[in-house]
Amino acid sequence: MTLDEAAEALGVGRRRVAQLAHADRLGPVHRVGRNLLLDAVAVQRFAQTPRAHGRVFTAPAAWGALDLLSGGRAPWLAADRRSRVRTVLRKSSADDVVRLVADRARAHRFRAVGEIADDLRAAVVPTGTSVDADRLYRLGLSAVSDGTVDGYLTADRLPRYVAEFGLIPDESGAVTLRAVVFGEPFADGRLRDAAIAVDLAESLDPRVRRSGLGWLARLLADFETGDDR
Repeated sequence: MTLDEAAEALGVGRRRVAQLAHADRLGPVHRVGRNLLLDAVAVQRFAQTPRAHGRVFTAPAAWGALDLLSGGRAPWLAADRRSRVRTVLRKSSADDVVRLVADRARAHRFRAVGEIADDLRAAVVPTGTSVDADRLYRLGLSAVSDGTVDGYLTADRLPRYVAEFGLIPDESGAVTLRAVVFGEPFADGRLRDAAIAVDLAESLDPRVRRSGLGWLARLLADFETGDDR
């Protein structure tokens, strides 16, 4: 996809697309002569990401927000910071939450060679459509059986897993590894419901996206009626 095509898809100017590309917001960039070519899937993914004015949460605050929405206490946040995050959440929609927690991790997408899905899924903290079948069923979704893997891992493990499992960078690939630099929320090995909901809401599949946004909306409704302990 050329810069002009991306600009039309995103509804912005060519210069803005170039800025986003150089900021690594539009996936891998290929240079052919003097022209830049972008990955169409990465551009599509960016196009559906909620965008609004205002800052997003830092990684610790993002995971704190997801923990609070999931019924946790976000103990790694200082009391005043936790209170500010609560205030923002009470004013937020499901789409707002997806935008606010964008910096929780860096998503890397790959294609895999061979049948490595089960082993790779066991090596990461599953999320999205890679979570257990019972949870997906309750959301009206079916468990995947096509080699799709979606999961979190600490950033230092990413290069080792790429080499060990023979992963090839590909924005259209079935493997999504979400690298985190703030690992406190994973100390108990359990991924918060709100994080799974956000990951579903970022899907390019409209049905999966709706399920994720609907789950987030329910979590927000429950959060608004909860206490501030």
